[in-house]
Amino acid sequence: MGLRYTSNQIKEMLKGAREMRESVTYQAILEEGREIGREIGREEGREIGVRKTLLLLGGKRLGEPSESTLAKIQAITDLTQLEQLALRLLEVESWSELLAEG
Repeated sequence: MGLRYTSNQIKEMLKGAREMRESVTYQAILEEGREIGREIGREEGREIGVRKTLLLLGGKRLGEPSESTLAKIQAITDLTQLEQLALRLLEVESWSELLAEG
């Protein structure tokens, strides 16, 4: 902008943008964005927590997972699937049995 307009012209154009930030509509849009961000963060936090619990309890019950098993568990992003695996820990005898399809 500085190559095309004078500093006074730029200030005048940006004045409207500054006033817009104070508008109720602009603030509502920002708040909606913040809420979406918080929800995404909460979901990611739950995923991380369940995965950590799965690995801690699984390590205690089944022994330390191999690198390939760890990679498979890290690749799971579906919270429900991670929760189901955590529940199945009580029913299986190995990591491979836990991760077996079916």
